[in-house]
Amino acid sequence: MSIHASKVLSRVVPTVFVLISSAVEWPLAGQSTESQRVWLVGLQGVQVIVGPIADEARRGGLDSAQIVADVELRLREAGVPIRADAPALYVVVSAGKRSEDAENEFFYFHVQSSLFQSVRLTRQPATTLRAATWTLGLIGSVGPSTFASYVRDRIHDITDRFINDYLASNPKR
Repeated sequence: MSIHASKVLSRVVPTVFVLISSAVEWPLAGQSTESQRVWLVGLQGVQVIVGPIADEARRGGLDSAQIVADVELRLREAGVPIRADAPALYVVVSAGKRSEDAENEFFYFHVQSSLFQSVRLTRQPATTLRAATWTLGLIGSVGPSTFASYVRDRIHDITDRFINDYLASNPKR
C-alpha cells in the first residue's frame, strides 16, 4: 500500500466508523449469550484479566486496575466466586481518538469480554487448549468528556449479561 493510500485510509476509516456509530453502540453481529450458557454449567468461579489499555485510552481516563476492580466487585456482589485458578473472564478494550478539530473530537471503541476455559478436542482427547466459550462485545463512539465513564458503563453492562448467564446456568440449590 502506498503512503498516500495509507494516509487516506487513516482518515476515511475513522470517519466512516463515526458515520455508522456516532454517539451510539452496536452489538457485534451474531451474538446470543443464551446459546453460550451451556458452557457455563458447573463453572466454579472466574478470574478477571484485562488486556493492555492503549495509551490514548489511558489518557482518556481508562485504567486496567480500575476495570478489574469494577468487574470483580460486580461478580462478587452477584455471588460469582473470584478464584485465581479458575477460567479467565478476559476483558478487552480497544480505543482510539479522532479529531478534525477541537469541536469534532471523539473516541471510537470496541469492548469485549470473553470467558476462556480449558477444552479438549473430541478427536484427540489428550489435547487440551484454552478457548473462548462465552463472548459478548460492542463497538461505538463517544465524546472525550464522557469516554471513560461511558466505556466503564458498557463493561458493566457486558459483565451483567455474563452474571445473568452464569446464574441461569448455575442456579442456587
